[in-house]
Amino acid sequence: MKTVLVLGTGMVAGPAITYLLALPEIQVRVASLDYERAQALIGGHPRGAAQRLDVEDPVALRDAIAAPEVGLVYG
Repeated sequence: MKTVLVLGTGMVAGPAITYLLALPEIQVRVASLDYERAQALIGGHPRGAAQRLDVEDPVALRDAIAAPEVGLVYG
């Protein structure tokens, strides 16, 4: 299973997350400063996960982007 990291919860993030979660071979992690919005965009999907992330924190950002195969940014 491939993991896609979505950074940010801007207007385009919602449709992108919905599309990605419809693909059975994709796991989606949504990382945002707005953790509640990230959770809402995942909608409790079993292949989705939300995390709070401040992209101004270089250590946290490095850790977040270390594992996924693909990263998308929707600020």
